[in-house]
Amino acid sequence: MTKIPAATIVATQPTSTRVTFEDGTVFELATPLAEALRAALTTDPNNDHQEMTTSEAAAFLNVSRTTITKMIDGGRLPARLVGTHRRILLSDVVTARNAEIKRRSAALDELLETQDRYGLYDTTNKHPLR
Repeated sequence: MTKIPAATIVATQPTSTRVTFEDGTVFELATPLAEALRAALTTDPNNDHQEMTTSEAAAFLNVSRTTITKMIDGGRLPARLVGTHRRILLSDVVTARNAEIKRRSAALDELLETQDRYGLYDTTNKHPLR
């Protein structure tokens, strides 16, 4: 199981809340989802068994609920059924988020390497995010 990182949760507007994780990642979440995350993180910091609905996971990952369902059906995101409803461990959602960040970073690195190899752009101006 992945350790769930510590987070600072601050309400910024009546309908949205800023969540800052210890690794510096910042999310702007709907307040109800942020409150659910706050409850999950403060209920028992050693409990890796906090669960989310597919809608909550979708909001957390900033994807559609359909994408979450496809991730579950494709075996990329573990879940369990409660009746006909899927439940996903918060730690698995965080793991999926971290994997996606690594995948995107690797893709950007490959793109920049290809750009440099073929001289597609001025190599003196590196990507502004790097």
